[in-house]
Amino acid sequence: KPPPPAECGQTVGHVQRQEYFWGLGLGAQLVSLKFGLLAALLKGHVYHLPTSHYTNPVACPSRSFDCYFEPASNCTLATHRKVIQVGIRWCTDVPEGRLGSLAGLAEPHPKEWFHAQLTAFLFRPSVAMRSLLVELSGSLTTSDPLSNASRTVAE
Repeated sequence: KPPPPAECGQTVGHVQRQEYFWGLGLGAQLVSLKFGLLAALLKGHVYHLPTSHYTNPVACPSRSFDCYFEPASNCTLATHRKVIQVGIRWCTDVPEGRLGSLAGLAEPHPKEWFHAQLTAFLFRPSVAMRSLLVELSGSLTTSDPLSNASRTVAE
């Protein structure tokens, strides 16, 4: 459970170092976010989404994934008592028992369940992204894949 904003000054912020992260492809960056969140949780730190050159600098001047996804915390980097920059942990073990205790789960869950929960939490669309999705979904059209028009395009 993230700390309320009033308690952010007592916490340690956790952010991934840029030099290696920026050298990754977009898919690898997105996967690494999950492992960054997991590493922060296991250390008792507060995770922050990193900046990326894959963000649109016009629509997202901060260059942070926060432009696309909800922040992982109520805290900002400026409000922590300390912020650490960490490298990427690709194959972080998922200690199901410890994570289950942190989450207050009564029953054990497999590693895959925790991976799914971390992913679902991190990739919650931001308010701006949800608005864009609503706007775009109204202009998208679908066609019957078995219609003559669809077959013509496919050929």
